[in-house]
Amino acid sequence: MPWAERMTRALVAYYGRWAVGWEWSGRNGGPVRSWCCVGHSITTPEQTLDRVADALVEWRSWLEELAVRFERFPIEEGRPEQERRLAWERGTAHLVTAVAERTYAYDDAWYDHCRQVLRWFLERWHVRTDQARRLADEALGGRLESWSEPSPPLIEDVAVRLAGSLSDLTGR
Repeated sequence: MPWAERMTRALVAYYGRWAVGWEWSGRNGGPVRSWCCVGHSITTPEQTLDRVADALVEWRSWLEELAVRFERFPIEEGRPEQERRLAWERGTAHLVTAVAERTYAYDDAWYDHCRQVLRWFLERWHVRTDQARRLADEALGGRLESWSEPSPPLIEDVAVRLAGSLSDLTGR
């Protein structure tokens, strides 16, 4: 088993499932800047453990930041559909922009983390996992690219597409 996988298992065993992702560096489309990769980040045992700890703290901080961001755009049932649609649009545009900025400014495959964050956002508001996956995939539609900043009209279109899927969930 590779070193990083063993470290992830140890971190998850100690801290919980949230620790998965601690090594997802910006060089690979992730939000963690403290860790590059096994080949560059492993040095002496002390320095390596410091880097792991820094990356874990950074990952946890990002997850907590996302949780706060999700709460700013409530899309729960019981609210008028127009309010929910607006929250979906605003939340989606906000999250796409935040992920783009956090992942080393559009580095390689940053859109994978963007898709993941949009799914988490939907799941937070009780959209079933399979539906969240489908809706995020459809909204993004493969239109985000590595090393490429999404234009404001593209971000808006992704947001409108995702918000338009609200009727898929409500049956309207």
